[in-house]
Amino acid sequence: LVMRLPLKCTGLSCVGVRAEWWQSRDFRPALTPARPAWLPAAFRLKVLLLPKGQFKMDSTTAARALFATYDEGCAPPEWVLDFVSGPLYVEHARKSVCYSMDRRAEAVRKVLTHRQPVNIAMNDMWYDGTRMEAAFGFGKESSGYTEISRQDKHLRLPPNIAVYCHTPVRSGDVEHCLHVINSVGVALDIVSQPDYLCVFGETRPNVVPPDALATIKNVIVEAYTCVLACARDKGLTKIAICHLGGGAFSTYYPGDYIKEVWLPVVSSTINQLGGFLTEVRLLGALDDQDPGVLSLSSMLTVECRCVAGGRVPKHAVNDRAPLRDVLFQNAWDPHSVAGNGNGMDCSLDGWFGRSS
Repeated sequence: LVMRLPLKCTGLSCVGVRAEWWQSRDFRPALTPARPAWLPAAFRLKVLLLPKGQFKMDSTTAARALFATYDEGCAPPEWVLDFVSGPLYVEHARKSVCYSMDRRAEAVRKVLTHRQPVNIAMNDMWYDGTRMEAAFGFGKESSGYTEISRQDKHLRLPPNIAVYCHTPVRSGDVEHCLHVINSVGVALDIVSQPDYLCVFGETRPNVVPPDALATIKNVIVEAYTCVLACARDKGLTKIAICHLGGGAFSTYYPGDYIKEVWLPVVSSTINQLGGFLTEVRLLGALDDQDPGVLSLSSMLTVECRCVAGGRVPKHAVNDRAPLRDVLFQNAWDPHSVAGNGNGMDCSLDGWFGRSS
């Protein structure tokens, strides 16, 4: 099952949900199933968002209201405000799509729309929650993701989503429009995370229990299935992927996350569904002889190149070799607007945020 939610006017920044992502609160889903030939034993569920009413805040006003909630240094770059007010905004916005493999359409919509400006390790100290609540009606103390997890008493993970957008990305004075999909891993960076409570409960195991490992792997399978579905939809045969969930998110994973989860799951998913790919880039790797590149390459059976992807935005935006034919993966957060802490956030998400 791959669910697609075409978003109405949600093209601001790398995720396309910074300014008007909350508009889909005023939409209702219409489900239209269809079987994709390329995805064996699965169904495609396309979710169309149909208007129920008029949203009262235009794009520019919404963007300025959102920017006003951030603490100093945590907001997206100022040039984004000019972009939202310009003629290209709607053109980019209409290309945004949300992907999910979860059948809970209403929960998917809430995870997508009810977001906090910043959430780092379950801490909301980097924005004005009162102002956020007043402007948009949510996000003061928790995200939609957290609320869903609490409602389920942390017995079931909320839906995993990914959001595609076609976005301007800047590096210095150079700007290119890139294809970006924002994926979410399993957040195990602090024991109060909803994901940690669902996977491990109140325990601190030294070894990952089999059922917990299966749960974590399933999320990563879903995330990369959505990446490949998006690449296929957009006619892109090159992807630039990251170690999703392998950075700060793996802090409280009791083992070697890359070897036990990411590498076997991602290689298997690409081998099963990525036969159309011609190139896989590993973000963060600066050389094709990087151990991460070599490890991934050794496990891929599809006929595609596996190369270093470099850093974002430096190696993604350059005049010598514009990478407009590559789908870039951002490591997003389950709670926050894309970019999270932006200039104050040194994660991949932060670098995408401060550059787009």
